[in-house]
This record gives sequence, structure tokens and C-alpha cells, in this order.
Amino acid sequence: MIIVRLSDGLGNQMFQYAFGRALATRRGVPLRLDVSAYRTERKRRYGLDHFLAEGTFVTDEEAHRVVTRPRNPDEPWWDQPVVREPHFHYSPDIARVPSAGYFSGYWQSERHFDDMAPLIRLEFSPKQPLAGANLEVARVIAARNAVSLHVRRGDYISDPKVNILHGVCSLDYYRAAVAHVAARVNKPEFFVFTDDPDWTRANLTLDFPAYLVTQNRDAPVEDLRLMTLCRHHIIANSSFSWWGAWLGEKPGQIVCAPQRWFGAYPHDTRDLVPDRWTRLDG
Repeated sequence: MIIVRLSDGLGNQMFQYAFGRALATRRGVPLRLDVSAYRTERKRRYGLDHFLAEGTFVTDEEAHRVVTRPRNPDEPWWDQPVVREPHFHYSPDIARVPSAGYFSGYWQSERHFDDMAPLIRLEFSPKQPLAGANLEVARVIAARNAVSLHVRRGDYISDPKVNILHGVCSLDYYRAAVAHVAARVNKPEFFVFTDDPDWTRANLTLDFPAYLVTQNRDAPVEDLRLMTLCRHHIIANSSFSWWGAWLGEKPGQIVCAPQRWFGAYPHDTRDLVPDRWTRLDG
């Protein structure tokens, strides 16, 4: 049995699930999800129930049996009852982990699941069909050279600790990314997704047709679904829009991502952004 701890927002949960689903599928063992973090989490909630994703919640008893096994300090990180992600970038040693264990980390690289990409894309399909305003926006997206553009602010601004960790993408980054796309795409139209529409409306000006999508403040999975429908993407330093671009991959797709993903923390992000995407100073 593979037990994966889920934490934080929807994009992070998706990375954690994709890592666990791919590992469990390769090993031919069940996947269990530990969602206990959301019992006390007030700002975030479990969000994978909106998708076709499979995975039974682990019971407290099942998790306890694993996490209380004694750790052997003479064994490597990948051969412990609780496997903790050793660093931010991908490690080939992950292939050496046992077929039973508890896994805690963020696992933010497609290298953890690129061999299972069709399965992961299928399981991250929303359960409910498009409806209402989102159906109308989807129809417009389908008829245009649509480019999703994500402005992530929220706790990146309001929480000082998170601000130090992540920072936010600059307006210069968005200008450079828009120019990069516009030089390569005929008549692009931009669909802007953000958790701070007032700031975005006041500060982000584009010389191209642009639509600010605002109807999904309490339904992030709907914003994500609309992102995937776009042909090209300008993402923020956010796992949320990372998934919007990755799930919506199309032939000839252009994806712009910020070169600097974190603020003051020197995490190695070489495996976070796929080589086929374009990284720009941000």
C-alpha cells in the first residue's frame, strides 16, 4: 500500500496525488490518501473530489501502523517507513522506494508521473459538465487563439512568510510573456485568471483582446478547466496554473513560466518546469 500525505491547495494536492497514483500503479498496489491535514486547515480544503481521481482515504489505524515503525538511521532516505522528499528537485532514487510506505512531500516534477501521463490526465478530468457562464466562456475560448494568463497573488501578498517564500511575478514578466506569445501566435486573445481581480484590472494592461474571468472565486476547479481549454499559457509561479498548462497540452503549444519560482529560498527548480516550456525572467 502506498500512502500519500496531501496538503496545501489544489495544485499541490494534484502533484501529490499524481506522484502517488503513478507509483502505486507501477507497483500494482493500492493508493491511500492521508487527508488528515484538512481537519485543522482553515484556509485550504481537500479538492480532488471534483475530479475522476481514484484513491481511498487512509484510516487513522492504517497510517499509524506505518508512521510509528522505527526509523533506521543507517538506511537511506528512500528506504524508510516514512519517505520524506529529500529536496525539491527530482531524484532517480525514488525508483528504489519500497512498495509499501508513507510518502510526505510536494513531488513537483512531471518526471514522477510522465510515464503515466494519459492516466493522470484522465483522472484529473472534472466529474461535472461545464454549465452556465463557464460554458459560454469555453465556447469563446474554442473559437479563438486563446491564451490563459494567471496572476497569482492572494497569500503570496497577504502572508509575510509566504511572500518571502514565493514572491509574485512582476508586471515586467507578464509584459515579456505576452510579447513572446504575440510574436508567435496570430491574433492572440488572453483569458486572465486571478485571485485578485481588482489589482489585476487596475494594473495589468494588454494591447490585445483580454477577458478577465471572475465567476469562479469559490470554484477553482472551474478556472482550472477553462485554463486547460486554452491553446497557449502564461503561468505564474503557481502549481495551479502549472496544471492548467500541463493538462491542456496541445501540439504547438507555447507555455511561458517564470525563471524564478521562489523568492528568498534557493530551491532547485530544474525539474519543475518542463524543458519544452519557455522560462522568462519574472
